[in-house]
Amino acid sequence: FGGQADISNTVPGQNARLTFDATAGEIANIIGNVVPNGQPEAGAYLYVFNPDGSLLAGGRFMSQTSVFGQQPAFFGNLVLPSDGTYSLFIDPTAADLVTATVSVAGPPPDVVTTIVPGGEPVMVTMTSGQNTRLNFDAIARQRVSLEFSNVFITVSKVSILNTTNGTMVYDYIYYGGSVRFIDTITLPETGAYAVYVD
Repeated sequence: FGGQADISNTVPGQNARLTFDATAGEIANIIGNVVPNGQPEAGAYLYVFNPDGSLLAGGRFMSQTSVFGQQPAFFGNLVLPSDGTYSLFIDPTAADLVTATVSVAGPPPDVVTTIVPGGEPVMVTMTSGQNTRLNFDAIARQRVSLEFSNVFITVSKVSILNTTNGTMVYDYIYYGGSVRFIDTITLPETGAYAVYVD
């Protein structure tokens, strides 16, 4: 946990396995990449198994091709249910020979910054497994809308929370699209608010 390892299969049809130790309740971000060994393109599926041998997550496909380049497999904010040794199982497709690089780490800290309604846009850059919180103040009955541009996240959950009393004002899951728009929302009371992007 907290490291990275490389592993290769040496004959067609051979799978590979890595292990790591963790305790119950830990949160893991797992990223896998593959590079072909002696062939132009290759791919593999990545699985995560619990200490008791049951499947926790997967399989996620990772590949490197001439058209799409390197496509990683990613498990974000995976909650590990028990103490013990977890297994990362790499299953190459067809007769592919690959070298897989897999890293296991805790979640990175959220990006936290301030945004002003009606003010300048705020640029935020996130890494895999990282969320964003944009804080702002508002008065009762203030009307706000949000526009996100240059978005390179396939799926994201956007929430607006009244952090003064903990109530949710807006909550929606977006799929695809580089521009996302939240239509006008009337904020119920004066206080502190936050936009969460997960």
